[in-house]
Amino acid sequence: MTGRVALLGGGAPLADALAARGLDVMGRELRVPAGVARVLRARGFRPELAEAWLARRAVRALRPDVVHAFSAEAAFGALRAGARVVFSSADVLDRGALADHRRRLEVLTAAVEQSAAVVVADEQAAAAMRRWLAVEPIVLDPADAAGHEALYARLR
Repeated sequence: MTGRVALLGGGAPLADALAARGLDVMGRELRVPAGVARVLRARGFRPELAEAWLARRAVRALRPDVVHAFSAEAAFGALRAGARVVFSSADVLDRGALADHRRRLEVLTAAVEQSAAVVVADEQAAAAMRRWLAVEPIVLDPADAAGHEALYARLR
Protein backbone atom coordinates (compact mmCIF):
# COMPACT_ATOMS: atom_id res chain seq x y z
CA MET A 1 0.00 0.00 0.00
CA THR A 2 1.38 3.41 -0.87
CA GLY A 3 -1.24 5.64 0.71
CA ARG A 4 -1.05 8.32 3.36
CA VAL A 5 -2.04 7.23 6.85
CA ALA A 6 -2.74 9.70 9.66
CA LEU A 7 -2.49 8.45 13.24
CA LEU A 8 -4.54 10.71 15.49
CA GLY A 9 -4.13 10.84 19.24
CA GLY A 10 -1.55 8.11 19.71
CA GLY A 11 0.24 5.25 18.05
CA ALA A 12 3.81 6.60 18.07
CA PRO A 13 5.46 3.13 18.17
CA LEU A 14 3.12 1.99 15.39
CA ALA A 15 4.00 5.07 13.33
CA ASP A 16 7.69 4.20 13.49
CA ALA A 17 7.05 0.58 12.51
CA LEU A 18 4.77 1.58 9.62
CA ALA A 19 7.26 4.14 8.36
CA ALA A 20 9.96 1.45 8.43
CA ARG A 21 7.70 -0.60 6.14
CA GLY A 22 7.58 2.29 3.66
CA LEU A 23 4.19 3.83 4.47
CA ASP A 24 3.68 7.58 4.42
CA VAL A 25 2.66 8.05 8.07
CA MET A 26 1.64 11.30 9.69
CA GLY A 27 1.11 11.45 13.44
CA ARG A 28 -0.86 14.12 15.22
CA GLU A 29 -1.25 14.44 18.96
CA LEU A 30 -4.59 15.92 19.94
CA ARG A 31 -3.83 18.06 22.97
CA VAL A 32 -6.86 19.66 24.55
CA PRO A 33 -5.99 23.03 26.14
CA ALA A 34 -6.36 23.03 29.91
CA GLY A 35 -8.95 25.82 29.89
CA VAL A 36 -11.13 23.96 27.39
CA ALA A 37 -10.82 20.75 29.41
CA ARG A 38 -11.83 22.59 32.58
CA VAL A 39 -14.96 24.06 30.95
CA LEU A 40 -16.00 20.73 29.41
CA ARG A 41 -15.51 18.89 32.71
CA ALA A 42 -17.54 21.53 34.59
CA ARG A 43 -20.41 21.02 32.14
CA GLY A 44 -20.41 17.23 32.48
CA PHE A 45 -18.52 16.36 29.29
CA ARG A 46 -15.33 14.36 28.91
CA PRO A 47 -12.48 16.79 28.21
CA GLU A 48 -11.51 14.50 25.32
CA LEU A 49 -14.64 15.66 23.49
CA ALA A 50 -12.55 18.57 22.21
CA GLU A 51 -10.43 16.00 20.34
CA ALA A 52 -13.27 15.70 17.83
CA TRP A 53 -12.75 19.28 16.68
CA LEU A 54 -8.95 18.89 16.71
CA ALA A 55 -9.19 15.67 14.68
CA ARG A 56 -11.49 17.24 12.13
CA ARG A 57 -9.00 20.10 11.64
CA ALA A 58 -6.08 17.67 11.38
CA VAL A 59 -7.80 15.55 8.74
CA ARG A 60 -8.63 18.58 6.64
CA ALA A 61 -5.02 19.79 6.87
CA LEU A 62 -3.32 16.41 6.30
CA ARG A 63 -5.72 14.94 3.71
CA PRO A 64 -4.80 11.29 4.38
CA ASP A 65 -6.18 8.25 2.59
CA VAL A 66 -6.86 6.49 5.91
CA VAL A 67 -7.13 7.87 9.45
CA HIS A 68 -6.32 5.66 12.41
CA ALA A 69 -7.97 7.26 15.45
CA PHE A 70 -6.96 6.19 18.94
CA SER A 71 -10.00 7.59 20.74
CA ALA A 72 -13.71 7.61 20.02
CA GLU A 73 -13.64 11.40 19.99
CA ALA A 74 -10.83 11.50 17.41
CA ALA A 75 -12.73 8.98 15.26
CA PHE A 76 -15.90 11.05 15.60
CA GLY A 77 -14.12 14.19 14.37
CA ALA A 78 -12.32 12.40 11.53
CA LEU A 79 -15.60 10.90 10.37
CA ARG A 80 -17.16 14.39 10.31
CA ALA A 81 -14.32 15.44 8.00
CA GLY A 82 -15.23 12.66 5.58
CA ALA A 83 -12.24 10.39 6.22
CA ARG A 84 -12.02 6.59 6.04
CA VAL A 85 -11.42 5.76 9.69
CA VAL A 86 -9.95 2.88 11.64
CA PHE A 87 -10.97 3.27 15.27
CA SER A 88 -8.73 1.66 17.90
CA SER A 89 -10.25 1.38 21.34
CA ALA A 90 -7.80 0.97 24.19
CA ASP A 91 -10.65 0.75 26.70
CA VAL A 92 -12.24 -2.40 28.02
CA LEU A 93 -15.80 -1.12 28.01
CA ASP A 94 -18.23 -1.50 30.85
CA ARG A 95 -21.47 0.19 31.83
CA GLY A 96 -19.68 2.99 33.66
CA ALA A 97 -17.51 3.84 30.65
CA LEU A 98 -20.57 4.13 28.42
CA ALA A 99 -22.52 6.54 30.60
CA ASP A 100 -19.92 8.43 32.63
CA HIS A 101 -20.25 11.78 30.81
CA ARG A 102 -22.66 13.67 28.59
CA ARG A 103 -22.63 12.58 24.91
CA ARG A 104 -20.20 9.72 25.65
CA LEU A 105 -22.47 6.96 24.36
CA GLU A 106 -23.41 8.99 21.27
CA VAL A 107 -19.77 9.63 20.34
CA LEU A 108 -18.69 6.06 21.02
CA THR A 109 -21.61 4.60 19.07
CA ALA A 110 -20.90 6.83 16.07
CA ALA A 111 -17.20 5.90 16.15
CA VAL A 112 -18.02 2.20 16.19
CA GLU A 113 -20.87 2.21 13.68
CA GLN A 114 -19.42 4.62 11.11
CA SER A 115 -15.73 3.65 11.13
CA ALA A 116 -14.55 1.38 8.35
CA ALA A 117 -12.90 -0.88 10.95
CA VAL A 118 -12.84 -1.17 14.73
CA VAL A 119 -9.65 -2.54 16.30
CA VAL A 120 -8.92 -3.70 19.82
CA ALA A 121 -5.70 -5.06 21.32
CA ASP A 122 -6.95 -8.22 23.00
CA GLU A 123 -9.81 -10.66 23.39
CA GLN A 124 -11.00 -9.09 26.68
CA ALA A 125 -11.57 -5.74 24.94
CA ALA A 126 -13.23 -7.54 22.01
CA ALA A 127 -15.63 -9.35 24.34
CA ALA A 128 -16.58 -6.03 25.96
CA MET A 129 -17.20 -4.45 22.52
CA ARG A 130 -19.42 -7.37 21.54
CA ARG A 131 -21.34 -7.20 24.82
CA TRP A 132 -21.88 -3.47 25.14
CA LEU A 133 -21.95 -2.23 21.52
CA ALA A 134 -22.83 -5.36 19.52
CA VAL A 135 -19.85 -4.97 17.22
CA GLU A 136 -17.27 -7.55 16.14
CA PRO A 137 -13.92 -5.77 16.34
CA ILE A 138 -10.67 -6.89 14.77
CA VAL A 139 -8.19 -8.10 17.40
CA LEU A 140 -4.81 -6.76 16.35
CA ASP A 141 -1.67 -6.32 18.43
CA PRO A 142 -0.77 -2.60 18.56
CA ALA A 143 2.81 -3.46 17.55
CA ASP A 144 1.77 -5.54 14.50
CA ALA A 145 2.77 -3.18 11.69
CA ALA A 146 2.19 -5.81 8.98
CA GLY A 147 -1.33 -6.46 10.26
CA HIS A 148 -2.14 -2.76 10.33
CA GLU A 149 -0.69 -2.26 6.85
CA ALA A 150 -2.89 -5.08 5.51
CA LEU A 151 -5.93 -3.55 7.22
CA TYR A 152 -5.26 -0.12 5.68
CA ALA A 153 -4.76 -1.70 2.24
CA ARG A 154 -8.20 -3.35 2.46
CA LEU A 155 -9.78 0.04 3.16
CA ARG A 156 -8.36 1.85 0.15
